[in-house]
Amino acid sequence: MALKKYLAYTLLEVLVTVGVIGGLSGGAYLVITNLTVSSNRAKLEQDVRAVNRALQVYQTHGGKLPAGLTGDAVLARLRRQAANNLNAGLKGTLIDPRMSIRWQNSGEASDSILRAYWNDTQKQFVLAESGSNAGVKEFFLGDLPADPNGGDTGDDRTTAATFGGEDKWVWDYNTSGGAGRVTPDLVPTGIVAPDTSGGPASGDAVPLDPPVFSVDTGSFP
Repeated sequence: MALKKYLAYTLLEVLVTVGVIGGLSGGAYLVITNLTVSSNRAKLEQDVRAVNRALQVYQTHGGKLPAGLTGDAVLARLRRQAANNLNAGLKGTLIDPRMSIRWQNSGEASDSILRAYWNDTQKQFVLAESGSNAGVKEFFLGDLPADPNGGDTGDDRTTAATFGGEDKWVWDYNTSGGAGRVTPDLVPTGIVAPDTSGGPASGDAVPLDPPVFSVDTGSFP
């Protein structure tokens, strides 16, 4: 009986193939990991700039950032609307109401990973590569918080002037003595008759001199 021949890979060929696939997989994993880290870093930098700009607008329009606020409390103030709707300026939310903070866990905080901290002196979020405490890992959009105000219900925006609430003036106004400005009354007006006198006499008109311009490197007379 003749022996049949079967084609197959040798053990060496199988090991080489497995090695090549493993090398390609490892390289792809490193590339994807580096892309993820770079993407997260760029997103955090962009989000910090956007939130800091919103904080500048918030303070420009009467917003208050007292000492001792946490990052979550700061974000809650940007999410809320002004309590006094007569304030002059922006009164609505300055960020997406769904925006929240995702904080680092203990393992991430111990690594040299970019994070953000709330700087109570500068009144803005700052970036850092390391720190003793967990920082902001990312700003993300999730479900609308159950309490968008973060438990703070006080009036946090005050402006130099407010729109009139009761009287007919555009602005609420009080004198230094505390007496309010008198409410204006409607004054009836009649029809104003046009002037038919023909204007000033010819001898009363004074001609004006034509405008004089200096030439280059010259001077006015």
